[in-house]
Amino acid sequence: MLSSWVYSHVSRWIAAVAVAFATVRFGVIAYNGARNVVYGDYAATLPGGYVERLNPTLWNAPDLTQSWAYHEHTYLHGPTQFLALYPMAYLNSYAAIARVLLVVFAFVLLAGIVVLWRTLASVCGREVSKAAVFAATLSFFPLLQAYAQHEFECVMFLAVTVMYWTAVQDRRRWLGATVAFVTWFKYLPIVLVPYLVARRWWKAVAAFAITSAAILTAGQLLFGLRHFVDNDVPAVAGGLLTAIRGGVDFCQDILPRYRFGNTTFVSMRWAACTLEDQGVAIRPLLAYLMCAAVVAYVGVVGFVHVEWRRDELSASAERWRRILELSVIVTVYSTFFFAHYYYLSVLAAPLAVLLVRYLEQRRYASLVLWGATYFFLSAFTLPVTWFFHPRHGDAWTWYMRHVVYLPGELGLLALLLREYVSVE
Repeated sequence: MLSSWVYSHVSRWIAAVAVAFATVRFGVIAYNGARNVVYGDYAATLPGGYVERLNPTLWNAPDLTQSWAYHEHTYLHGPTQFLALYPMAYLNSYAAIARVLLVVFAFVLLAGIVVLWRTLASVCGREVSKAAVFAATLSFFPLLQAYAQHEFECVMFLAVTVMYWTAVQDRRRWLGATVAFVTWFKYLPIVLVPYLVARRWWKAVAAFAITSAAILTAGQLLFGLRHFVDNDVPAVAGGLLTAIRGGVDFCQDILPRYRFGNTTFVSMRWAACTLEDQGVAIRPLLAYLMCAAVVAYVGVVGFVHVEWRRDELSASAERWRRILELSVIVTVYSTFFFAHYYYLSVLAAPLAVLLVRYLEQRRYASLVLWGATYFFLSAFTLPVTWFFHPRHGDAWTWYMRHVVYLPGELGLLALLLREYVSVE
């Protein structure tokens, strides 16, 4: 009884401190964003060819002259982004867009946290710690970076949480529609479709097809779909497959960028090539394929095992199964393919899933592993620059050049797969 009392009070104090820290950290990001306009990949995709006729002032905005898409009719992200943020074209500068999105995306992230918390509460069958979900999510630095740069990944985080909710609530049509929304932003989430087929969720598959047709039709009418492929995006998408097949050297496009200081990429491929360049005795392609093979083998074997005894699963176990399966797929497409650091923002959802599961079961050793994984992925949640010795150079560059994120990516996949294969 005493131990329960101590656990309860210590947990409350830790939760209060974590929530306060997350709130202050996010507040600082928002305050700095209000004072100084931050330019990221979203700014680099603006204004979009449709703006020329819709709003010539934005088309000629001086603060967009450095954009890759300035006075170009090409679209460097999928139609989902431009459809969802279509009203931004009526503003007259990127600074004005950034100010609006700073407010809008704050509510988007809050909505995502609420949906995630409600989903996990339904998975557990009882109330879960709001503080844990709130603090772990809002403190996650890739998500903070996406917010500071006004990236569409903020919307993707909300979409992933909705995907979790629709799967757990067995709203299969809405699940398929959400998968389509996510897919037609960066295309990589298309790997979710084979999962829907494997689960034989035909209503979800049909909804994916119908929603995709609607998105593509709207994209054609408003933008012209050919402008989504008359750029480097198709080459980037096919570059990994070409490298794996041996058409080009596996690290051909990576090392020149690395040596010239482009330190934002965090994919498994990037990590393997960076380690080799720093003298680690590995073969990047072999290491990449081995990691992919292990994840695929464990995932497929786990799926077959769980599917074989699905009639024996309790309702709670089935809910955990669904959310863990989706978490594995989200983590795979966020780490194994082309990825900037802020792309990892959606991993806040799988991390929250694991945290709630460990807290619910009071698995302290697993919580320690979770904490290490979280730190490797989100070291800059803490003000590490305060402790970073100047002789090591810039803290961010050091973090990237030493691929500190890699143990976090591998650790998250390992923890998710471990939970998945043990669902019962």
